[in-house]
Amino acid sequence: MMHGAETQALSVDAQRLLATWAAKTALMLDLSGGNPIIHAGFYRDFRLQRRPFDSHVVMPGAYNGAKGVRAYHHELRLGAADGDPPLGFATTFTVFRALFQVVGHFTAGGATWRDKE
Repeated sequence: MMHGAETQALSVDAQRLLATWAAKTALMLDLSGGNPIIHAGFYRDFRLQRRPFDSHVVMPGAYNGAKGVRAYHHELRLGAADGDPPLGFATTFTVFRALFQVVGHFTAGGATWRDKE
């Protein structure tokens, strides 16, 4: 994937491993920015469960740009009032030809991700 090889199917275990790595990378990018968005408890819980949270969506893709590695990490306000903490985050990063986006929310309970109607 990193070198732009032809598309091939990934086993469920490989998908799970790749999603876990992408979620871990999003957490590390949050810490490296100097002003973390993600609550400290998420790091502890991630270390214990060693998989993306149910509140995370990990989307892989292909990247055809010139740069080898790029990363964008930002908070999601999702209707939060001014002055309130963010309600989620979105991290998009590339590793050569592989692209990943990790989106997560901090709200209590579950969330339903769907296309805009």
